[in-house]
Amino acid sequence: MYKPFVLTGDASNYYLKDSANPRQSHSLYLLDTKKGVYKQSATLVVSDGNGGWQRDVGLKGGKEDPRVTQQATLRRALQQNLVQARSTAAQTASAVNAEGAANGGYVSNATLTANAEAQNAVRLLEAALRNLGLGGGR
Repeated sequence: MYKPFVLTGDASNYYLKDSANPRQSHSLYLLDTKKGVYKQSATLVVSDGNGGWQRDVGLKGGKEDPRVTQQATLRRALQQNLVQARSTAAQTASAVNAEGAANGGYVSNATLTANAEAQNAVRLLEAALRNLGLGGGR
């Protein structure tokens, strides 16, 4: 059985076999609507390590540089960490406000330090993404 598959940056209507083992690379298929059959494409995908799939560009003998895959993996990891860091920063900023409101403007050093560290983590991750030429996106 085949299920529809969307490959980011590719407008083709691909399909992936349901039995796909995430530990291996897999071909994507295109549906020949005239004949009603699936035809194997030259496009390969591998697990992204998070339950999804990504284009496989690092195969031996492949035409693309494996550094492309490494950069994509690094970008995803940085972006995921940035999402978490922004969430943590928002929570610590909220804690500063709540603690200040509850204590007549006084906020403990621990809360202020946690907030500063969270804000710094966001800035560092945004800078890392900028240095890769990928943008931090807000």
